[in-house]
Amino acid sequence: MKKSLTIPAVILLITAAVAIVLLKGKDPGESSTADSENKRERPEAGRPSSGDAPRSVRSNRPTPQATPSQSREGELVEQYGRERTARAREVSENVVSILDDFVAVGELMMEGGQEFGGGRRGMVNGITRRMGIDLSEDQQSQALALYDEWQKTELEKSKKSLMTLRNDPTAMMELFLAGDAKERGDLDEGGYSAVRDEMAGELSGIINPLDRNNMRADRRMASDENLMKDFAGILDPEQAEKFSSYREEQAASGDENSRAGGAITAMPTMELATLDKAVGGAKKMTTGFRSLIEGMGAMRELRPQIEPGADGGE
Repeated sequence: MKKSLTIPAVILLITAAVAIVLLKGKDPGESSTADSENKRERPEAGRPSSGDAPRSVRSNRPTPQATPSQSREGELVEQYGRERTARAREVSENVVSILDDFVAVGELMMEGGQEFGGGRRGMVNGITRRMGIDLSEDQQSQALALYDEWQKTELEKSKKSLMTLRNDPTAMMELFLAGDAKERGDLDEGGYSAVRDEMAGELSGIINPLDRNNMRADRRMASDENLMKDFAGILDPEQAEKFSSYREEQAASGDENSRAGGAITAMPTMELATLDKAVGGAKKMTTGFRSLIEGMGAMRELRPQIEPGADGGE
């Protein structure tokens, strides 16, 4: 506390010294005359003149300006009401928490290797077997490298989108409020679609947290055209033909999880109370799953101590 008071004190002393020098540099008579005129023309510093209203000592301080996020939330309050806007914020914060669980689980599973779900190799082999393709050892290694690179990229994109959403959730809030208004009959389908389409750009990369298929890496991988192109490049002609046929079947059946289908803007509309309950339930599930994976990771680290001779690796 003493240190924080020292700097202002030094500044006051320097200011006083400069003022004395300036005053000494003036002609005594001029200074006296000027002082007399100043006393007649304006009130003593810190005291209001007669007839003037007392001024606050803080009147010269700049008024804090609302941030763009605060201004936008204020507009939502005006349009949808304070109570609904507050609830939309709570739901949005829970969605952010769910997405944070998704990212954390993805990172933990990358670190855990085959400790989780049979490992990366088992997952890749499971996907290729559904396609009717058997990969050689060399192809498996190439496929694993593609998968690792894809997962890292996806996690980085998710982190970036999540940070933006955490700092400013108003786009998601507006989407939820518009959906609630539509369900209550206060907004028609066209009005909701206009809001949804406008929010799509701001919510790009944000998945629907209520769609369980978004937890399936294979469906998200299938929607990445660049990844599928790279994967096709490691196949021999016969495998490539099977892969192409599989992709065509998936597209024809509508089973492929496109990015639009898995995006948060594709979430069915519902009233805020219903959405709040659904998101709350999903949050309990992702929190529990994250805790489970974290616990397994901790046990993995302790494995060499618990099981002598175990190296804890893949």
